[in-house]
Amino acid sequence: MDFGTVLLIVVFAIPLVGILGIITAGVLKARYQQRVLELAYRERIAAIEKGIDPASLPPLPLQPSTPTFDFSRLILTPRQADLKQAQGFLVTGLILVSIGLGLSTMLLILDAHRAWATGLLVIFVGAGCLVASVIVRKGAPPESKDPTA
Repeated sequence: MDFGTVLLIVVFAIPLVGILGIITAGVLKARYQQRVLELAYRERIAAIEKGIDPASLPPLPLQPSTPTFDFSRLILTPRQADLKQAQGFLVTGLILVSIGLGLSTMLLILDAHRAWATGLLVIFVGAGCLVASVIVRKGAPPESKDPTA
């Protein structure tokens, strides 16, 4: 095989592996959500068999098909879930700003005329994620003083 053929294979293999990874992650997430729902049903059935009133049991988690379904809300307080989301925005924003700065610097060093400005797009997307992190963190409900809530 010559270099051109190998390069062509690599160019098409990288997106293919990425797409397959995304599909695999989606399937695994769906299986995880289904398993959590199944365990919630089993727990409810076991409680009913022991004679516990079904009305006193906590509600079942929403079905995964509903747009408001969030498994982290089952184990986290609303404040903790919002802070977790803010942390995700913060990490994503920092990574994107770093990538944008690196891309701009690389293109500036390579003297690619005005191509260095391409990195500004990534920098601004990262800055948007950082702003979203601050907004979500400020909008998080205050910590409850009641340990049972």
